[in-house]
Amino acid sequence: FGLAWFVLFLIPTLINPNPALPSHFMEDRLYAAFAGIVIMFMEIGAVRNMRFGPDTAFALSALLILVFSFRTFQYSGAYEDRKAFWENAARTSPHSYVAHYNLGTIYLDERQLNPAEAEFVDAVMLEPDKALTYNALGLVFRQERSFGRAERAFKKASALSPGSGKNGD
Repeated sequence: FGLAWFVLFLIPTLINPNPALPSHFMEDRLYAAFAGIVIMFMEIGAVRNMRFGPDTAFALSALLILVFSFRTFQYSGAYEDRKAFWENAARTSPHSYVAHYNLGTIYLDERQLNPAEAEFVDAVMLEPDKALTYNALGLVFRQERSFGRAERAFKKASALSPGSGKNGD
């Protein structure tokens, strides 16, 4: 039963509907599948027949709580603010277009033009058909006063999204 649980909950996270794009592995979907591993472990005869006294059970529970509390505290820095969140996302998910684009947007908002450009370039490498990314690159280049590069980026954005910019879009 545990193996079936594990496989049934894990398979949807591994299916990539578009093989041309990198697979986006969602770690949050692993928790339900992990329950299958716990069930398999609990089905093992040696584990099933284990008996703990109240002191041992309390010590093991306290240790488990301490370990998970420590890991949670270590990871909490990733949620300090939006910049820390997206920096962590781009670092831990280097193939995520969304992570690089959003981090680039934050850098652009903070006028950190070199890191913004690097993140937008990474985003373009991951998904070259996104007009928003070329538009954002154009904004970076315009602020750098690199008007030729800005024009090329804006033209590419316009070519990818031909109806945008008309009638207040």
